[in-house]
Amino acid sequence: MVRKSWSIPLVAVAILVAAVSLPIGGWGYDLAIIVLVFPALLYLAASADFGVQNATVRFLADISYPVYAVHLPLIMAMSGVLKKSIHHGDHPPVAVYLAALPIILFAWAVGRWYELPTRLWLSQRLLTKPPKPALQAGQAAR
Repeated sequence: MVRKSWSIPLVAVAILVAAVSLPIGGWGYDLAIIVLVFPALLYLAASADFGVQNATVRFLADISYPVYAVHLPLIMAMSGVLKKSIHHGDHPPVAVYLAALPIILFAWAVGRWYELPTRLWLSQRLLTKPPKPALQAGQAAR
């Protein structure tokens, strides 16, 4: 039996939180994040054994596409609030973490009440083969 370990996911989360929380900016920092941090996170996520029945992993898998679909419109809608919180002295990552909550909640709602029913409906309509007509007496099968 393989023992599932949460150390790899915790390391990945710690790297991600540290990367977005550092008060560093500029193209060099962005390049380092893209070239070093994101591939490391991808490697850690791909090599982790979360277990198929893990509720947290299932939740993250279920909201992955809805987060992708709704994050930009919601960030644009919240940009004024984010700018004000940053200008009032809040640390930028705090504003980003607070902005992530409505994105995750909205993505869950979109996935639950729009994407899943639409996917099921389309699957029923497009993936099922129509029944073949029954042969009439005297007809040969083709």
